[in-house]
Amino acid sequence: SSGINAEYGSSARWKVHDLMGHLEEERLKGHLYPFVAITETWLKSYHRDAQLQIPGYSVSRSDRRNRVGGGVLLYSLDSIPITSTELHDDGVCQVLFNTFSSAKLCVAVVYRPPDASCESFCKATSFLNK
Repeated sequence: SSGINAEYGSSARWKVHDLMGHLEEERLKGHLYPFVAITETWLKSYHRDAQLQIPGYSVSRSDRRNRVGGGVLLYSLDSIPITSTELHDDGVCQVLFNTFSSAKLCVAVVYRPPDASCESFCKATSFLNK
């Protein structure tokens, strides 16, 4: 039977263009990743969610507006509905924070570029602490 296996949901590293194939391989083995977080998406507003869609997953994202690089994205299983999404972007660090009330959990995706000041990163962590 197909189910969420915490052993497989802990950590994995793939190239983005291989993501759909790897998720499908794991699904065929009966393993589901409940969440897949991606940083450095480099996405802009002209990239539509439909272009990023993976069957069975919802897409939440925050695109970098005024700088090159950055951006965060979270795929979450459709069977775990998103209750709310909050975003923080000070032009340097980015945070995407999703609440999943039915599962009684929250998931945050944080991007801190190498040149980020301590002040900028502190703003991002303060956002998470509210």
